[in-house]
Amino acid sequence: MLLAAALLGGCEYAEAGPQPGGSTPALRPAPDSAAGTISAEEAARQAELIAEVESLMGPPGGVVSLGATGGMRGGQGINTSGQLPDAGTYALRAACTDGPGAILTVRQHGALLLSQRIVCGTPYDAVVDLAPGQVSAGLEPLGNVGLVGGAVRFAGPPPPGETGAAG
Repeated sequence: MLLAAALLGGCEYAEAGPQPGGSTPALRPAPDSAAGTISAEEAARQAELIAEVESLMGPPGGVVSLGATGGMRGGQGINTSGQLPDAGTYALRAACTDGPGAILTVRQHGALLLSQRIVCGTPYDAVVDLAPGQVSAGLEPLGNVGLVGGAVRFAGPPPPGETGAAG
């Protein structure tokens, strides 16, 4: 995973939608800056941040419906959105690695459902009731911080007829 994170190269990552079996696809890098590439040192730092934020996030407590993990810098955060097939109660977890904190927002059908300041270094957990359809979440760092890691994940219960948690 560290190698994959190092190869991603960007600081902001594209949105990921729900996948069969509750997994989130590998995140694609957003367009690079004018320089086009990053140094090996920055790639190694990004890999460290991804590993740190994944450690903070821990294993999911249900089927992952959608999520994103990536680097955040200078007001540039991470975003994820996708279609939820079913209404239900979803566990939401967000985390950031460094800095004074970040702002987590959740929207569905154009309405702001949650806006919460989270403290970096400790996962933030919430439970949200969502309807079927488009949902999005964003995590933006507070202040003028350097490169930090961030993640957002929605997990729900297994679909009817399935038992056990997917990971």
